[in-house]
Amino acid sequence: MERPALTTWQKLTAQLEAVCAGGLVTRYHAKPTLLRENVAEHSYYVAWLCRLLVPDCSKNLLLAALAHDIPEWKFGDIPSPTKKLLGTSALAEAEDQELDNLGFLVTLTEEETFTLKLADNLAGMTYCLRECQMGNQHLSVTFDRYRRYICSMGEQEITTHSGGRAVFLLRHLVTEWEKTQ
Repeated sequence: MERPALTTWQKLTAQLEAVCAGGLVTRYHAKPTLLRENVAEHSYYVAWLCRLLVPDCSKNLLLAALAHDIPEWKFGDIPSPTKKLLGTSALAEAEDQELDNLGFLVTLTEEETFTLKLADNLAGMTYCLRECQMGNQHLSVTFDRYRRYICSMGEQEITTHSGGRAVFLLRHLVTEWEKTQ
């Protein structure tokens, strides 16, 4: 059964509710943390990292960075080990459908998709680094998981991406993290 089309005002209200509720979802809820991070804070960092990686990045990339975790208001922040265990295709499809229903799904080029994934993981590394710098070693494994995921994206792609900015940021984060170990 098809849902009836929403009016402009109903859609705007639904978008506002999703943005507010999605922004408040707590990340890293399965790990002890000193400071909480919510999706709104994380998405802010991801958007800025996209801009730092690609200074002339597109509006679509920035919008995707801001919206990429909004569906968590509906599905929750599922830890990456759980996603890996259960598979991510069904969840990714459901999240894309939710973004599309809200009018937040944007088309990205292959390069922009790469940048978004890279920025998302660099933001995660940055959060884990801050926690480790404050003495919380519970996120050391998570930091290393982000690092390994970025490295699995391909050494050549990372090296040539964004005029070397990605490699510089990755090395900087790893160097700072090593100081906490």
